[in-house]
Amino acid sequence: MSHALALPGIDGANPLGFLAALGALTALASLSESEDQPRLSWRHQGSWCPVLHFQSTNWDERRVVDSCLSFVRKIASDPVLQLEYQKDDRAIRDLRPSASEWDCFQQMLVRSVQDRGSWTLEMAAALAATSPKSRIDTSPVVRPTLFHFTAGSQQFLEMFVALTKTVEETDIEQALVGPWLYEKTLPNFMWDCTSFRDYALRATNPSGSGPRTGVPGADVLAAVALSCFPMAMRASTAHTTGWSGDRVTGSFTWPLWAPPLSRRTVQSLLQSPNLGLMSDRERAARGIDAVLCAQIRRPDPKGYGGFSPPSSL
Repeated sequence: MSHALALPGIDGANPLGFLAALGALTALASLSESEDQPRLSWRHQGSWCPVLHFQSTNWDERRVVDSCLSFVRKIASDPVLQLEYQKDDRAIRDLRPSASEWDCFQQMLVRSVQDRGSWTLEMAAALAATSPKSRIDTSPVVRPTLFHFTAGSQQFLEMFVALTKTVEETDIEQALVGPWLYEKTLPNFMWDCTSFRDYALRATNPSGSGPRTGVPGADVLAAVALSCFPMAMRASTAHTTGWSGDRVTGSFTWPLWAPPLSRRTVQSLLQSPNLGLMSDRERAARGIDAVLCAQIRRPDPKGYGGFSPPSSL
């Protein structure tokens, strides 16, 4: 008999909420003993609420919050977040290095990380991938994950590390237990479909207007969860798990399921082909209660992005 603990602050119908729940699952799975690995399910109660399941009854909200914060602090110095390269005589901490720089960085990680199933290497496989040269690109090009919505002076890895060092216990608690207050101006990755600022409604480009208020605890846990979405080559093009289309017209599709699933099982489910095209019978066999899809919104093809409100498939 497992011990269930709901996380009422999260709504799985929001991409940021879904990713934050996966981030909490990832953090807890990394820190928990093998005999008490957490599992995750979803319960519809006006919104899609995640529920964590443990074998031990020693888990409560406080222990979950403290454990998630401990993992976030731990990865602040993780080598996968230390990528830095030069551009126009400036040090850059983003996801657009040259193909040779990215290759050297990956080789360094493989040499330095002993555990081949570690979060570090999973994250490296999720952050970027190299596409071979094409008629347009005369040399291989590093493509960042399609979750890369930043632009301009924003640098993804710099923002990620800043969050790991500055989020507090109250930030994690707000993300998981709620309510989301949108009071802080720490970096955020613009994955919250409820707070995207439409470029067309503004006189100036909002990507350069400074930090936006957000829910930093949710953002940092969501960033942790990107390790569940590896990139892969398909027809000589780099693709991000869960996505269809490209960085301008793409869409993110995700499932919400009833049975408690381990992180490994969740990773397998997320990589199911044609998730949005499954029949009701196929969904029922996998315990899937809903499949949602959110389109990317990128008013300027070279600018920042955001998610539109999701639709059910």
